[in-house]
Amino acid sequence: MSVVTVLFTGFVASALAAANEPPCSASEYRQFDFWLGYWEAKNADGQLLGRISTGH
Repeated sequence: MSVVTVLFTGFVASALAAANEPPCSASEYRQFDFWLGYWEAKNADGQLLGRISTGH
């Protein structure tokens, strides 16, 4: 088997596997999920400065 055939076969197999996955299912799309939720900002004295709710 030539190197070109091996590379082409790997490319086709990879493309077929990716075609069966739902969009945005890779872990890279979940990297900022830690930010989701309810957040409060307070100063050093504990006084509430603001609130934000992110996510769904």
